[in-house]
Amino acid sequence: MRIGKFGTWPIPRSLRIKKSVDAWKQLFEDVESLALNDVVGHPNLVPSLDLRFRNLTSLDLYLCGSMQCLIDASKQQVPMIAFSNLRKLSLSYMFDLEEMCNVPQPQGFLQKLEEVKVESCYNMQVLFPIVELMSIEQEGHSRHLSLQSLKIVEIERCSNLKYMFPMFVANSLGQLHTLKIKSCSQLEEIIQDSQVPNMRLQSLKEVKVEKCDNL
Repeated sequence: MRIGKFGTWPIPRSLRIKKSVDAWKQLFEDVESLALNDVVGHPNLVPSLDLRFRNLTSLDLYLCGSMQCLIDASKQQVPMIAFSNLRKLSLSYMFDLEEMCNVPQPQGFLQKLEEVKVESCYNMQVLFPIVELMSIEQEGHSRHLSLQSLKIVEIERCSNLKYMFPMFVANSLGQLHTLKIKSCSQLEEIIQDSQVPNMRLQSLKEVKVEKCDNL
């Protein structure tokens, strides 16, 4: 289903929405593919939209002004399974976006993520959450970020980004095979503190870095 001035046609469990999002919130709960274009007035997706996005596998955000992060866990309880099935993520021209998620992150956050593309997010300082939460336990399980399924990363024109991956996720990048970075003027490291012992990037086949003068 596509909603906006270009008409509507049936695509199972897929939504593409421009500008107004509140009128369609009731359709979000079971959606698998979601694209938001020029949506304003929401500083985050969770908890601002009060949804779990438990079935979401593909998320495309374009020019959504005022959105600072995807998940804001600093003010209230965030659903434990938010974005746990997400496989593809695209963020473009999100000028106020600073990070994907502040801490504490939901359990299983991004564990199935395979592909991430970020373009022209000039305020983004942190691509992935930077704090390892080994000391925080909930329901008997330690909570920390794993990117075990990540295969493709493409980043372009993120001028405030200083590194790509926090050091504690380095050992979970075994599936990463494509890494492309362009015009990230402040980027200093691909992996924060690259002296990580036993780091394994055995699947990495393509690395392309352009116009990253501080790297």
